[in-house]
Amino acid sequence: MRNKKFSIGIVLLVMVSMLLSGCFSGETSELAGNKTSQKSSDKKILRVSIVGEAEKLDPHWSATTPEVTVISSIYNGLVRFAPGTTDLEKIEPDLAESWDSNEDKTVWTFHVRKGVKWHKGYGELTAEDVKWSFDRVMDPKTGSPWQSEYSNVDSVKTDGDSTVIFTLKHPDNGFLMKVLNYHGGNIVCRKAIEEAGDDHMNIAIGTGPFMLKEYRTQEKVVLVKNPDYFRGEPKLDGIDYIMMDDPTAIEVAVENGELHLGNGQADKNWVEQKKQSNNFSIEVPKPKVFRAIYLNTSKKPFDDIRVRQAFAYALNASEYVKGYLGTTAASIPTSPLPSSYFGSTEVDLIGNNAKKAKKLLAEAGYPNGLTLPKQYMTTDKNHLDVAIWAQDKLRKVGIEMPIEQVDHATYQANIRKDLNNVVIYGYVRQPYLDFPLSQFFYGPATVGKDTAVTNFIHYDKVDELLETVRVTADPEQQKQLYKQIVEQINEDVVAIPIAEEGHPFMRRNEVDLGYKPVDGAFGSMFDGYPIYETTDIKQ
Repeated sequence: MRNKKFSIGIVLLVMVSMLLSGCFSGETSELAGNKTSQKSSDKKILRVSIVGEAEKLDPHWSATTPEVTVISSIYNGLVRFAPGTTDLEKIEPDLAESWDSNEDKTVWTFHVRKGVKWHKGYGELTAEDVKWSFDRVMDPKTGSPWQSEYSNVDSVKTDGDSTVIFTLKHPDNGFLMKVLNYHGGNIVCRKAIEEAGDDHMNIAIGTGPFMLKEYRTQEKVVLVKNPDYFRGEPKLDGIDYIMMDDPTAIEVAVENGELHLGNGQADKNWVEQKKQSNNFSIEVPKPKVFRAIYLNTSKKPFDDIRVRQAFAYALNASEYVKGYLGTTAASIPTSPLPSSYFGSTEVDLIGNNAKKAKKLLAEAGYPNGLTLPKQYMTTDKNHLDVAIWAQDKLRKVGIEMPIEQVDHATYQANIRKDLNNVVIYGYVRQPYLDFPLSQFFYGPATVGKDTAVTNFIHYDKVDELLETVRVTADPEQQKQLYKQIVEQINEDVVAIPIAEEGHPFMRRNEVDLGYKPVDGAFGSMFDGYPIYETTDIKQ
């Protein structure tokens, strides 16, 4: 146990620091108020940190980690991963109680549960709602960033009130992952959306275990339990998702019981120290967050492959993982794409050769080095640590990379406006290579286009191969095509992998997730703990 006076001193120091900086005014008092309120009312309110605003609670638009985290408790898909897993062999019914497909995987039929109710009196879910939801994602007028994931869908039809039939243009062995409760697979309420217009807060009507009650900008998102949830009334009375981006403040709040679940630090020394705590556990989500640096080939100097190669040779992912993150939770990347997804393959990555980097810069016309334009960078520690480390390594070969720190929401907006030459990005996607390829390396997904997702590099060299693999039914042939795609991306040096990070999270011991982490890891399709109707606070 820490000395009591020492703990109080830390709390006061953190509070003063936050007030002086103006970055998190009133946060500690708000948390303390929540803690007192819970004790007096005996309501079970789970308090969870999120790093940044959750501005869009419409799943067909939401993209940032805070948004996806909040949405996961509000909506359902046709299917889902079994709680605590992201195992492709453990996909189970969600809003569909069962499904089947024809032999060549071109027709998928889902039988929708009866009696499922929308939040706040919006009536009962029907097959027509499911059809309308997917039609909305696929409609170019909607402008959903997830539209391209459904380009293989020829039609969505209903047969009565409880049957939905998807007819595909080509076979798709991985189609179930496109109707998961994730991104475009979340089922939205037509009536609520048509009534809300552009009001994203009123759009947030789902069928999930928790309902939106309140949104306080720069403070928190308040959810309350859905007593009519089809799997049973949640054990929690509600969830407060509290916006915090100061790692020390989050740590102190978890230690003091003002937060139940909090973001940890991807730092090996921090992890080892915090594992000694008697008050909380340190756990990481799977699959790991894949973090890479993306080079915008549409802007100088990265239109020259020699500069991109020099950039890569200046860096050393092994050094970053071993020196900063530690190999307990993180691993050294072996490809410009995640290693654990279906279709993944190892390639020979370049890096850690300052002499070669300088030589390539000289050949490209920069014998005295070069200075990049100012790059926007989020204050989120997981991104910022990479940026500062890379900045130092690049300087040693003659590349200056000035950065301007902005809040995380602004950073996410700026990179989607194509304002950066260099984008540092971490993600978790459905563990099938088609998803990150379609979003980060497919021409139509280029930022700035109507069909934009997260192709920050303006890359289209593997479009034809990607379109071919999507219509290939044989899994072994798919793997061979994916291998060609990954090798081509690696050869073009447009994405420099830095780490596969198991982001640590803190969970107080009184929180029962409703599923058991295995060996300190839990399955999650976003960077945080999934919360279910079975999640509980033991008092």
